[in-house]
Amino acid sequence: LVAAGIPQNQIILAFKSPEIRPYTGFAVA
Repeated sequence: LVAAGIPQNQIILAFKSPEIRPYTGFAVA
C-alpha cells in the first residue's frame, strides 16, 4: 500500500495488537 502512494497514517495494521500499533508508524484506529 505504501508503494502505491497511500500514506502510512492512513493504513491500519489489523494483524498487530492494539497495544503495539502506536509504535508501528501506521494508523492506530
